[in-house]
Amino acid sequence: MTSENENVVVHTWEDVKEINPEQLRYRAYRERIKKEYGSLDNYIYQNVLNWPKESSPNDPSLQEYFSSKIPSTHYNLRLNDFPYTIDSSISHYVLWSRLPFRDPNDRNVKDDINLFLKENFPGNEEWLFFINPPQLQSIKNIWHGHIFVRDILNTPNKT
Repeated sequence: MTSENENVVVHTWEDVKEINPEQLRYRAYRERIKKEYGSLDNYIYQNVLNWPKESSPNDPSLQEYFSSKIPSTHYNLRLNDFPYTIDSSISHYVLWSRLPFRDPNDRNVKDDINLFLKENFPGNEEWLFFINPPQLQSIKNIWHGHIFVRDILNTPNKT
């Protein structure tokens, strides 16, 4: 928890019980980025996406939400720089978008996301897509969702 008046992070007992070395590395990384770039958003725009900060699509033919039909200049699909602790057979990607996502629980939106994933991850793979709730997002001002992909053929059977 960060105080409004200070840049001091105060962790509750519950926070401390949940902290692991991976989270501590990520938090230290975020603090260094904030000092150097002013915000995580600035860093993401400049170094990850290479989009101007005020980048918004000006193409009137585009819809106002992310879909499988938008040009690749309006999104960036890349491996997560800080993947969650997951099995090594699973890859963790982040889908950054200049356009907002609609409710991924809506059946039509799910179908469209699945079409996008099928086009970008062809073959014998399966995937999961989700958007963190706002309180869990470390980057709040750039639309993004998480994608976990695993190769079905090379995944050991778990019993």
